[in-house]
Amino acid sequence: MNTYSFNLLFLHTMLSNTLNFRIEGIEGDLKLVYSAFSQKLYQDEREVKRKGNKFQVKNDNGEQEELKLIKGIDFAYKAEFRGQKTQIEEKLTVLQYILGLIPLCLIVTGGVIGAFIGILGTTIIYTYIRKGNDIFKQVIIALVVSAVCAVIYFAIALILSSLLYGSVNL
Repeated sequence: MNTYSFNLLFLHTMLSNTLNFRIEGIEGDLKLVYSAFSQKLYQDEREVKRKGNKFQVKNDNGEQEELKLIKGIDFAYKAEFRGQKTQIEEKLTVLQYILGLIPLCLIVTGGVIGAFIGILGTTIIYTYIRKGNDIFKQVIIALVVSAVCAVIYFAIALILSSLLYGSVNL
């Protein structure tokens, strides 16, 4: 495996979470593997086909039924099956929400570029927090990711300024 492949695998692992759960009326165990840009559902270790935002799962009778997975404003997944919503992921604490929102401060000063970097930073922080590490590690990671986001934003701003306005005298 070359370095590029290793880095992509590391980044995918860092940005993805696995959620194991069961829903009454659905046959077997379910596993949701998700990241900011993808969502895969497995039923008894077999990938389930997706149609739009719904998955075709086998019910207790072996028939196909629709399961809808919803990620609400609280960033926690719920499953909707037969009209019933079931919380399948724990909600974050207030401190965890605040930690994840720190990079979004770049939106105030950074416009579109700041928003993009801030959202990426927030996604990384919330993904890490969901992995269930202790609060001290969560705070450290949130601060480090926020600082890296700020450095990246200012580096991009400096590069764009020098491209648009010529060399920048420091």
